[in-house]
Amino acid sequence: MEEDAYDREKQFQRQRQQQLNLNEFKERQQALQQLEQDIGDVNQIFADLARIVHDQGDMVDSIEANVEHAQIHVEQVSIVPMSSVRRTPKQ
Repeated sequence: MEEDAYDREKQFQRQRQQQLNLNEFKERQQALQQLEQDIGDVNQIFADLARIVHDQGDMVDSIEANVEHAQIHVEQVSIVPMSSVRRTPKQ
């Protein structure tokens, strides 16, 4: 009888350890799934950031082109002789 009780206790301990191992495995699996999802989210953030940077680069190029055009116009105006500029009489 003592041997039966010992075997039952040993069996109970094995089952308990297996349950603990299973629980730990499930926790790790959930953590890995969360990590996978987080990595996907980070990937999406970087893709969005790359798109934004690209779009802003186009805007910067457009601004730069407008500044260059403005500079050309200013230079052209400064070339016009002052005598050809009409003066409006003061009233």
